[in-house]
Amino acid sequence: MSEFFRQESGKLNSVLTKLLGIRHIDVANDIVQDSLLKAMNYWSYKGIPENPTAWLYKVARNKAIDYLRRQQKFAEISPALQSQQGTSTELEHFFLPQEIEDSQLRMIFACCHPSIPEESSIALVLKTLCGLNVVEIARAFLSSEDTIAKRIYRAKEKIKTEGIDLEIPTRESLPERLEAVLKSVYLLFNEGYNSSHPEQLIRKDLCQEAIRLAFLLTHQSTTRLPRTFALLALMHFQASRFDSRIDSEGNIILLRDQDRTTWNRPLI
Repeated sequence: MSEFFRQESGKLNSVLTKLLGIRHIDVANDIVQDSLLKAMNYWSYKGIPENPTAWLYKVARNKAIDYLRRQQKFAEISPALQSQQGTSTELEHFFLPQEIEDSQLRMIFACCHPSIPEESSIALVLKTLCGLNVVEIARAFLSSEDTIAKRIYRAKEKIKTEGIDLEIPTRESLPERLEAVLKSVYLLFNEGYNSSHPEQLIRKDLCQEAIRLAFLLTHQSTTRLPRTFALLALMHFQASRFDSRIDSEGNIILLRDQDRTTWNRPLI
């Protein structure tokens, strides 16, 4: 279930930020956290619904509507949201599968804006879209938790003050952002492949999420580049050895001692 929540939180953060505007990224994150908390509490008593994703998105959408009504932001977001009846109908568009995927890519690239220092951009992506905590991000950068927290704060402030938009850049401006995007995906995979948690040395859910994000990038015309496919190939190759990297007691098995018959040939 933690894998499900982590995966869906990034998607929800993206679509809500697209709806509310990237300057309201903290509000989007609060709505996501409230929705996940409600799911945990409700499902523990009533059981997991038949379609947990749809259930979660509906809760998040309703919380977004409540926020917009309280703040009287309808006209600012869209004229169609000014009427109470039109609010739910208009928001449905933001939660369509293709819109959610597009929102994820926009959000990643928005966070990796060239006006934001690369390390701050990557930290923001890992925290907001990938669900890593400050401790895990600090380990990835070989830095302190305080430094990472400050980087994330400064990145958010720069987005707000400069009014950075959510957009996938044109092919001409792509290279200056794609490098940070690919580094973010790689560091997410790396935390899963060599986890900072002693009790769980391999976290397959993080690796799978990194592979999923890289897969999305290979299906966008502006990001279907050799280095994108190279990263996806690298992650597939590393993931192919999951079943041979841990012994029965949970200890890491070095490459020279691994049983190669257990390697996943299709992934290779």
